[in-house]
Amino acid sequence: MKNYIKQIKINLWEGIFRQDVNFTEGLNLISGTNGTGKSQLLNLIATYRGKADTVIFNDNVGKKDVIVFSPKRNAQKVLVENLQTQFGYDKGKQAKAINQLLNQQIQDQNFQSIKSIAEYLVESAELLVNKSTHLKVDAARVVQTEYDTILQKVFNYGILFKWDSENSKYKSRIVKNNKQLNLNDLSEGENAIISLVFAIYFSRDFTDVYLIDEPEVHLNWTLEEKLFNFLDSFCVDYEKQIITVTHSRIIALDQFRSKTKFLSWNNKESILVNENFTPEMISDIAGDTIKIIQGITTKQKLVYVEDESHKVILEEIIKILDLDTNIQIISGGCEFVKSFSKAFKNIPVENVYFLIDGDNKPLTSSEKSEYKNLIQLEKYCVENYLLHPEILKLYEDVDWDSKIKELINSIEAKTKPAIKPVQVALEKGAKVMELIDFIDGSEIFIKLTEEKKHDKKKKYDFMRELMQKIPKEDLLRKYFPEFNFLSNL
Repeated sequence: MKNYIKQIKINLWEGIFRQDVNFTEGLNLISGTNGTGKSQLLNLIATYRGKADTVIFNDNVGKKDVIVFSPKRNAQKVLVENLQTQFGYDKGKQAKAINQLLNQQIQDQNFQSIKSIAEYLVESAELLVNKSTHLKVDAARVVQTEYDTILQKVFNYGILFKWDSENSKYKSRIVKNNKQLNLNDLSEGENAIISLVFAIYFSRDFTDVYLIDEPEVHLNWTLEEKLFNFLDSFCVDYEKQIITVTHSRIIALDQFRSKTKFLSWNNKESILVNENFTPEMISDIAGDTIKIIQGITTKQKLVYVEDESHKVILEEIIKILDLDTNIQIISGGCEFVKSFSKAFKNIPVENVYFLIDGDNKPLTSSEKSEYKNLIQLEKYCVENYLLHPEILKLYEDVDWDSKIKELINSIEAKTKPAIKPVQVALEKGAKVMELIDFIDGSEIFIKLTEEKKHDKKKKYDFMRELMQKIPKEDLLRKYFPEFNFLSNL
């Protein structure tokens, strides 16, 4: 490992925040409640990195380059044409630009801005050209390969970057879902994360220490996880140290929990740095997690689900059994629910559960051990439970085996290719009830709703109607045994 910060001696706000904080090589996270001086801690490091009795490096006489990024303060991007006009091909200006990136007396209002995706590609190519080692066309090819590899660590996207000799300018595109797009076609979150990742990579030869303030701004949970995994691997691959302030729920995952310092108030008199979050901190940690944690800390009984169908079924069970439980949807589907469940594995609360469909992808016991109170349905999805012939007969006494077979065959295989093998199996004599648990029941239920209610938009009303016909004593025992956890809440 190259030079890195071992310790910082903090004395802020007339002693309110006074403590020695130790850091390690690699990735270091700083989290905690609002108003505990997390960003000010980064400012302190950046401002006093040259003062050996305040910011203590592994090698206190060696090089102490530090770069500070803050996506939430990121300045407006400069167009590539402006970049080329500003820097041209003047080596002196290029060197000045790099120097401006480094070793600034950083204040809260002027963290180093993050440039656009295209700018980092152009600057990287120009560095190769200015070293007189590459022609522009060759430099562009090298940069494309290099940054494409970095991008793949976060997204399954591709970079197209080339020198347009006819117009004397670089051109860049993104390849997403096998389609070539302009960079401005990316979402705000995608732009934010790719720009930051490229900024970090571009600066690798100029610094050993990165300070990053809330890199997860504008990102959803999936992108947050990808970003922090990149930061962790980047530190290992390039022997760097990254100290970052975050409100992300990533801090609850085993991989990152041990890398995190937790800041909290001590009796409202002083600020302490803890190695773990306290029960008082759980309700205050900001970010998207606050919606979940508030519910838990107020002792509500909570079940988090992946869609409206889950919510409707659970709400009916709760109503029938007269239970006191709150149901909340986590938007984003199964993987989001699993991510929340994993994040809560290390939080000391028991009255929260996470429900996901089976999707014909059963988790092993080993895989389930990674999650907190994760319930996976044995059937494909929750609608499959309502396709039980005995439940449907409570609604109408007809031959439901034949009716469901008819509904399955009415689904167009062109639009739902997964149904084709089922249709073939039925043609060859397979029994409906042998297959029904492994089919996407939501498609069949929509067809059933259209037929019985003449409007597929009444799906949830129809679900409630069927649930209300099930005898209370048979609800969990006979038809919904996997939902027995509700009676324990």
